[in-house]
Amino acid sequence: MICPTCRHDNPPGTRFCAACQAFLAWDPAPESAADPPPDPDAHHRPPPQGYGPPPAALPEPAPPPQPPAQGFGPPPQRYEPVPPPLPPPDPRSGPVVPDAAAARRPGERMDRPQPVTGFFDVGTEQPAAESARPPDRPCPRCRAANPADRHLCGRCGAVLDPVAPAPTAPAPVPEARPPWWRRLRRPERTVAAGYRPHTRTRRRLRPRVVWPAVVVVLALVGWLVRVQLSDLVSNIQDRSAKPAPLHPNTATASTAEPAHPADMAFDGYANRYWAPAAPGAGAGQYVEAGFPHAVRLVTILITPGCSADDGTFLMQARPSKITLTFYDTAGRPTTHTVTLHDQAGPQTFEVHASDVTKVRLTTDASYGATGRHRLAIAEVEFFGRQ
Repeated sequence: MICPTCRHDNPPGTRFCAACQAFLAWDPAPESAADPPPDPDAHHRPPPQGYGPPPAALPEPAPPPQPPAQGFGPPPQRYEPVPPPLPPPDPRSGPVVPDAAAARRPGERMDRPQPVTGFFDVGTEQPAAESARPPDRPCPRCRAANPADRHLCGRCGAVLDPVAPAPTAPAPVPEARPPWWRRLRRPERTVAAGYRPHTRTRRRLRPRVVWPAVVVVLALVGWLVRVQLSDLVSNIQDRSAKPAPLHPNTATASTAEPAHPADMAFDGYANRYWAPAAPGAGAGQYVEAGFPHAVRLVTILITPGCSADDGTFLMQARPSKITLTFYDTAGRPTTHTVTLHDQAGPQTFEVHASDVTKVRLTTDASYGATGRHRLAIAEVEFFGRQ
């Protein structure tokens, strides 16, 4: 159907032009006048007079054959027609397959259908693949199939749905950057497909050689850190068990007032105290306690002043800084300095000293050392493990 607007050739039955979308008229074109039917007597009708030469006379038909007279001579014999001999086969050609129709005799009934050879030989050519074309776009109103490049339906003129874009391959995901500790090593090389790396077989050490070496190494490390390991074990025991009070069996001092000897600092009473012989701050004066055997000291309680009572606490000088010296069984000293507050009552200090046989408390500074006041320490208590 030719479009009257753009002269585009549209398929028959199309109502809208595929090129300009114009409406097409569907009135059929007038049919041409039908030819008159042929006259059956036209071949036997004589031609008109006066035109052409006269027709030649038709030959007379031959008389029919007469049957032979009966009773004269023997009846004629019937002979079968003999087919001509076949030509010899060409040695250059392949084997000749006899034709079933040629081998059948005249009058023989054919019971089976014979294969027909030589006809309809289509060869081995494969049909040409159909050219790929885009899928049709169905009309949303009348469901008619329209070419993919149309925008209006060719049957009802409805607007076709927009063609969905072809699915695209997902964008490649960028490769994650390896962490910094992997970048320190040499980069991994890219190998071709099918490459097989040469694996190195590791030699396994025998257990009878490995285990003795491991034991020797562990023993050597343990001997090097034996002091740290001992302190670690002692600290764990100190925190897991409650410290017990430890009572010294000897008490000495650098100097002591006769009314306030050194043993008054370890007698368990907070209203009696040790005081040096000379009044004043008492710097360098010390009091010392000894144990019958080595002990583990965890905590020391010091009650400064002449009493734990607030009313009499300020009557004598009080130590403000004391150096603790611990002596072990070999006589090696270990020092620990503590600072006291100027207040009544015991003050607690963590020391964690091992193998202690003697403790010395040396006064470095004091509070309220004026006039005739003397340094005073009311009580010293020890807690730990035997």
